[in-house]
Amino acid sequence: MMGMVLGTLMVISTSSWVVLWMGMEVNLMSFIPFLKKQNAMTYFIIQSVGSLMILFGGVYQFMSSMMFFLLLLGIITKMGLMPLHFWVPLVMKFNPPQIFLLLLSWQKLNPLILLSFLPNSMFIIIFINSLLGGFFSLLSSSIPTLIMFSGFVHWSWILSLISSNLHMMYFSVYMIIIFFLYIYYYKSYLFMMSLLNFAGVPPMPGFFLKLFSMMFISKNYIFFLLMGSVLMLTAYIRSMMIFFKEKSHNYNGILFMLFFMLLPSLMLA
Repeated sequence: MMGMVLGTLMVISTSSWVVLWMGMEVNLMSFIPFLKKQNAMTYFIIQSVGSLMILFGGVYQFMSSMMFFLLLLGIITKMGLMPLHFWVPLVMKFNPPQIFLLLLSWQKLNPLILLSFLPNSMFIIIFINSLLGGFFSLLSSSIPTLIMFSGFVHWSWILSLISSNLHMMYFSVYMIIIFFLYIYYYKSYLFMMSLLNFAGVPPMPGFFLKLFSMMFISKNYIFFLLMGSVLMLTAYIRSMMIFFKEKSHNYNGILFMLFFMLLPSLMLA
């Protein structure tokens, strides 16, 4: 774990692409021992390819627009964002929840730091992750898969805040929400409440985080972000209804509570 923190500190504190690449490799090698053997090699290969793309693209980015595209492609690959997310389900498949949630949070911090130094040219990435993340959330058949795809929606919000320098604020709250998901993972009704918080259901902090962020996000992004969030919210509400129907004897009371929790969202719409 200390190696992961050290790798991140190296990325934050350097302006050299070589040292930056070394920091990402330190982070990578520190995380691999936590993975199961079935997918450790997959993660190592994908992350190594992404790091090399970042290294070459970063060093030669001013020589060609193709090199800048290579740099951006490498960052998206390491983050596992859409459309280069193919390796994320493979890695999460055999690993315990704490590793999966760590993969969705801390392991994306280094690439996020790199993105914050690049020109704001991520409209397509934000568009894809917001809408497709929300759409595939609706198709998710398990809680881990739902968390993974709704995480893409959250990352579209984070990326859209880079231009206003508030992305780390959103990311910090996102990390806290992920932390509570880990603490209460499948243990009690508190896990369901943590999921509602992750989905941004009012009056949870996740809802007010999005409400606050909307004041600083470009109008070009708002529609797609809200569409993705509505799709994600629909998927979570459906999952909550199934859960409470199976576990609770007061199902109608739960529905009544969910309606009043969603009422602020309906009024804003």
